[in-house]
Amino acid sequence: WSLDDALRLAAERGRLMAERALPGAMAAVALPADVVAPLLAPGAELAAINAPDEVVVAGPADAVEATLAALPPGSRATRLPVSRPFHTACVDPMLAPFEAAVAAVSARRPDRPLVSLATAREESDALTTAAFWRDHVRRPVRCADAARVLATRATVFVDLGPTPVLST
Repeated sequence: WSLDDALRLAAERGRLMAERALPGAMAAVALPADVVAPLLAPGAELAAINAPDEVVVAGPADAVEATLAALPPGSRATRLPVSRPFHTACVDPMLAPFEAAVAAVSARRPDRPLVSLATAREESDALTTAAFWRDHVRRPVRCADAARVLATRATVFVDLGPTPVLST
């Protein structure tokens, strides 16, 4: 996308999340996905697998709280300061209008390979479709899997953002 289109889509995504996504909660849990998944309360989902022993649980607040209560004693969990639980069914009401917004802008195939955090695969042509970006909002973030793919292609990683999220 052009810079203007990318900024327009980022603003539209934020607006739609605020207006249409259902409220809820998210919590980072320092346990492997295969330990946490069977403990998910109805409505809670794994929104991210950030590392082999770090996941994010998200969904309606009561479902997230019930999941945290079911964790093994001594488990480390940190509630995240969000009003909307990303990458869960709570975002479903904003998916169709977001897909329409993406379809309204012109996308071109990237000139460098990119690994998607939604698919943990190198993507090129898919990045030009509105369906890819709709699914990107809904699918769990697969940082750990994407990092494994990237580790076969790179030796240096830079974690850019206001806080070091992935470098830990």
